[in-house]
Amino acid sequence: MKIRIAKEKKEEKKRKKIRIAKEEKEKKKRNRDITKEREEEKEEEKKNIMMKSDRMRIGSEEKDEEKMRKETIITAFDELKEEAEKMHNTTTNLLEWNENGRLQW
Repeated sequence: MKIRIAKEKKEEKKRKKIRIAKEEKEKKKRNRDITKEREEEKEEEKKNIMMKSDRMRIGSEEKDEEKMRKETIITAFDELKEEAEKMHNTTTNLLEWNENGRLQW
């Protein structure tokens, strides 16, 4: 009887050790999974930040290009305006000369 009780206690301790070992193993696995998820989230966040900074940089480049196009158009317009004023002045002078009789067409 005592032998059987001792064997049962021994087996119970063995089962308890096995159960504890399984629980520890599951706990470690959960912790690894959680750590892996966190790392993936951090990588995703880094990726999103990089994409956002790339979009901002590209947007900035597009704004710079748009600004340069506008400046080019303004410069070209100013040059055309100056040329038109020169032509107008020349035409006005020719018409005045024509009215005064100095220049005949």
